[in-house]
Amino acid sequence: MNPNCSEYNKVDEASTSTSVSMLLPKCNGHSLQESNDSSPSMFIDERFRIISTLGKGNYGTVVLAEEKETKRRCAIKIIKKRELMLSSLGFKQVFREKGILQTSQFPFIVDFYGSFKSNSNLFLMLEFVQGGDLFTHLRKMNRFSEDVAKFFAIQIVLAFEYLHQLDIVYRNLKPENILLDQHGYCKMADFGMSKQLNNQRTYTICGTWEYIAPEIIKNQGYGTSIDWWMLGILLYDLCNGRTPFKAASLNKLQEAILKGKYRMCQKFSAPLKSLIRQLLKTDCRKRIGCRGGDAREIKAHAWFNNINQRAVLQRRITSPF
Repeated sequence: MNPNCSEYNKVDEASTSTSVSMLLPKCNGHSLQESNDSSPSMFIDERFRIISTLGKGNYGTVVLAEEKETKRRCAIKIIKKRELMLSSLGFKQVFREKGILQTSQFPFIVDFYGSFKSNSNLFLMLEFVQGGDLFTHLRKMNRFSEDVAKFFAIQIVLAFEYLHQLDIVYRNLKPENILLDQHGYCKMADFGMSKQLNNQRTYTICGTWEYIAPEIIKNQGYGTSIDWWMLGILLYDLCNGRTPFKAASLNKLQEAILKGKYRMCQKFSAPLKSLIRQLLKTDCRKRIGCRGGDAREIKAHAWFNNINQRAVLQRRITSPF
């Protein structure tokens, strides 16, 4: 159940499209091969050798490519303009993702290499992260030990700290969007739902329903508070193999989220139970991370006492994967 990202203020698609066109340069001096063929090689210019298809999404395809001149490998997100036209937020999401990735340079966020366009497609060049996503590893193991979950969780906390200092809310935390590099460290990806807040609340409904915070459902406006709620859901998911809020219907799921009605896994340690309870406070004013200290409050929690956060930031700890 993955809702579409929908703004309550209608997007001016014409002006947004123009902005994206200005943002994404034409590929200078290189002919683009255009075709209705679904083969990835038909949509990339001659600078690249296509190796494989990495995945497909609502707006297009992600391929693994190699720059012929430098031999550098990258993931290229091929976004079909005609698909973007069908969504009131399509171009705006691409514009937003590119802008945030350009701004964000952090060890646990996927690197952005550049962008270009053709008559029918937009292209985003991203770091190729070859270790798979956290979802795949979690499903193989069913659940992680607390030490394994902690290793990944502190990286997400540090990444959120960095993003929140830039007044950016991520809004799309889930295991599928956490990639692992060749050293087993996190790389947060998929910033299409992220937003620069500019010291204002936002009213966007987006994310995966099992991860959505109460303040989104209430439609009262929110800020970075939802990222910490999603961290609580993720911790529960990583250590138990399932999310805390489950229901037979969407209405029942929303009701459970609004009431904060879930069963705590009794196998969790006392510090983990404490952290999850504080992250899943339905009143965001009482939620840890939302009481003025942001990530500092969470990093100081007892559950993180036995991990060297500086060593993780400097990537000096051996990953469990």
